[in-house]
Amino acid sequence: MNYYRLSARILSVILLLLIGTIMIAHFFDEGIPADYVFTLTERLLFGLLFSSLLGMIIAWRREMLGGILATFGSALFMLVNFLDSRIFNFNPVFTAILLTGILFVVSARQGE
Repeated sequence: MNYYRLSARILSVILLLLIGTIMIAHFFDEGIPADYVFTLTERLLFGLLFSSLLGMIIAWRREMLGGILATFGSALFMLVNFLDSRIFNFNPVFTAILLTGILFVVSARQGE
């Protein structure tokens, strides 16, 4: 039994449900004002978040590809966020995404 794969899949389901619920609640509750213009950094951060989430979904079929996408997406998210704010925000959600990506990569390497 591959416990890395099992742990990564459980974490990915929890994180996808959590982030999906937060995004849906945000858009239906407050929404985004029509006149709001996203900065380049915000667009980049959203793209990196999306790539991390997409990586966790892809990893269910192709562990190495999805794990690398989730790992690099979340690591770059943290780096861009740090460079923009000059404060290292140790967010547990993005750290869990990073951990999930690493677990998928380790699981794929173990299966080779």
